[in-house]
Parts: sequence; structure tokens; C-alpha cells
Amino acid sequence: MVRRNTRSHCAFTLVELLVVIAIIGVLVALLLPAIQAAREAARRAQCTNNLHNIGLAVHNYASARNTLPPGDVRDPTFNGGTQVKSMYSWITLIMPYIEEANAHGVMDWTQGLELNQSAINPAHHIFIKTFACPSEINQASEIGIVNPFYGARGNYVGNAGLGWFWAEDVSPNDQLAGWLADTSAGGNPLKARPSTSATGIHMTGLGSFVVSSVDPVKGRRFSEFTDGTSNTAAVSELRLVPDLDTRGAMHFGPASLYMHDWVPNVPSGQLNTLNGFKAEDWTRYCDRLGLPREIAPCKQASDGWKGLWQHSARSYHTGGVNLAMADGSTKFISNDTDLLVWMALGTSDGGEVVDSSF
Repeated sequence: MVRRNTRSHCAFTLVELLVVIAIIGVLVALLLPAIQAAREAARRAQCTNNLHNIGLAVHNYASARNTLPPGDVRDPTFNGGTQVKSMYSWITLIMPYIEEANAHGVMDWTQGLELNQSAINPAHHIFIKTFACPSEINQASEIGIVNPFYGARGNYVGNAGLGWFWAEDVSPNDQLAGWLADTSAGGNPLKARPSTSATGIHMTGLGSFVVSSVDPVKGRRFSEFTDGTSNTAAVSELRLVPDLDTRGAMHFGPASLYMHDWVPNVPSGQLNTLNGFKAEDWTRYCDRLGLPREIAPCKQASDGWKGLWQHSARSYHTGGVNLAMADGSTKFISNDTDLLVWMALGTSDGGEVVDSSF
């Protein structure tokens, strides 16, 4: 007798298969934003941790030296006293406090960058991981160094206050004297504009990091922060640009600083209602091709390296930037922060009252 196999064969129809694929696609579409958001949250947390460590290094330097590191150390005797030369920055000075003592020690910083640029593995070419935000789209492998003179770049820059940075000042007094001489409205620094001759245009000297002569090397004291260290910004973020763009060059003073004239991540082309200038960084080797203009707008610094510089806080985090305060705490500052509040955070002794809910 022949037995027949009465078992039915189970299989998906084409319609059922398409429905399953569609459901999987919808689930993936729903999950991807959540995964991306979780990854960005992790990157932002790492960025915050970097800023915390940098703030701690600044405090350790201050404990050892009784002053904060100056933002830019300059030699006024360079070239027989006919030219002021930037020697190194606040980042250079805190290297021993972020576990980079060996890198700091392989280079004679008293010679200046121009005498070390051809040395084997000079310290100012070394990438410092603590200064890299993981949300930056141009990571170290793409950024590398600016060129043999300026060296490596990083995402974290020190608060220089308000205004334009004139790269031949040698002291906070020079900065303030030049700035106040060129302000309008009774010396109100919020309304100052650079003069056409660039004479008297200086960094305000109101921020956490000031200029110092190489002898002696001296920055701000915490006792000078009459606004309170919890109300004064210390270090924020900066977007990097490939090729020769100097923004973020760690060991060149003007490139390692930023100002509070614009709120974080200010849109390209927006006008500052106080002084009428467009939102763009003033920097050397401004690169408008490396990134879309709206991401990192810029214009060439006047008069080469010694001219006017001004950088703004920018990041790739959604909605704002991470900020390390002068007291060592860290905050996330929204792009929607009021401009006057942001300016007040940029000054250490401006006398403004800042709402703690900023």
C-alpha cells in the first residue's frame, strides 16, 4: 500500500514576506534616531569629561603658581625689540597637569615656535587626546597639523573676554588701554568696533586668560574674579577646519582663545546688534572651502599673525556647547542663551549680575 504524506508545507507568501520586511524597516527607522541620540549623548558626556579634566588642570596650575596660566605668553624683545612674538599658550603651560609632561619636556618652549618647527617630533605637533571632542567631524586623522609652525589643533579654547585680540599686546594693561581708547558710548566695551588703522585694538583683558610677557609669566589671580568664578567662563568648544585654517592651534596664543561677542553656534551672517559686525571668526588662513560657510564662517585676520583675531564658541552638539567655568564646574550652554548673559559670562570683573538659571 502506498502511503500519502498528508503533512502540509508551511511557507510565507510574497505578500507576507513584504509585510515582514516593511515592519522591520519601520522598526529600524524608529530605532536609528534613538541609537544616534544615545551615541551623541555618550560623545557629549566624554566632551564634558574632557573639559572637566582641563578645568582641573588649570586649577592645579593655579595652585602651584598662584595665578592662572596666561592665555598667550609673548616675548617683547624678539628681533631686537622691534617685534612682539607669541611664544606659547595656556595649553602649553597645563600640559604637565594633563599627563603630557613628557611631551612638554621634549621641546624648549623659550625659543618660540619658529625655531622648533623643523625639529624631530616637536611637542607642538603632538596630538593631545584630552583636547579632542568626539563629536568633532574632523578628527585627528583628518586635521593633523596646521603646518610646521602652528602645529596641532584641539577643540577647546580659553575665554579671552570680549572684543578683538590684537596679537602684539604684551600685558593686560596694554589690552585694556588700547580697547578703552577705541570704544564708543562712554567706553562701553560691548559697543566697541575695530578702528580702520587697527591701532589701539586689543583684547579686552576681561576674560579668564590674559596676555603675559615671557618674563615673568603671569596670568590672572582668582582674587581678581570679582564677578565670581562660578559666573565666569573659562574654556569652551571650537569647531575645527582641515588644511591650513589656524583655529584651535593649541600652542599659538591667538588661535587657542575665543571671545564672548556671539552666542554659541551663532548662525552665519547674523549681525551683532551692539556693534554691527557679522558673525564670523577672524583668524589666519581662514578656510572657507574646508567646511560650508554656515558651519565655521570666517574672514582673514588683518595683518597676518599679529593682526586682529576673534573666535566664537561652536560645537557639533545639538542645541549648544559645553562650557567649563572658572570654578572648575561644567555646564551645557544653549544656543538660545541671551547675548547679554553670554557676554557677562565672558567677563571676570565686569560687575554684571548673571541669573543662575542660564
